[in-house]
Amino acid sequence: MRRQAWPTRSEDRRQLRQRGRRCFTPGSLHLGQQSTTRCQEEEQHGVVRELRERRYINPPAVACPRFHGVFNSWDDLEAAFESYQSDTFQMYKLRTSNSIKDRNRSRSKQAAKRGSKPALWDESLGYYMKTWNCTH
Repeated sequence: MRRQAWPTRSEDRRQLRQRGRRCFTPGSLHLGQQSTTRCQEEEQHGVVRELRERRYINPPAVACPRFHGVFNSWDDLEAAFESYQSDTFQMYKLRTSNSIKDRNRSRSKQAAKRGSKPALWDESLGYYMKTWNCTH
């Protein structure tokens, strides 16, 4: 089911009830015209308008500097990343790391199945990929 971009009138009523107010519709509880008047009064007093404004206003945008650069070693990258974390007050945890030895092994198996020569990398680099996750 596709969710509507704008809240329905019933969602506004639900929020009003949570705040301890009721917004009746024509025909509900057999109140007829009185219920329409009450909804109009509440809208004039800004209750429904206030809920709509609060819901539709975009939250303030927070700009965070991008982490970028080219590094000669994993140690250089990790030192720069530590500095970035302390500057932006964000904590990241190393989730996974894939070694070049494992990569070369899987590429060799794939190449053997195809009957081709694998493109192997120098194992002295240690890792070819590390994945960090933000902890908040």
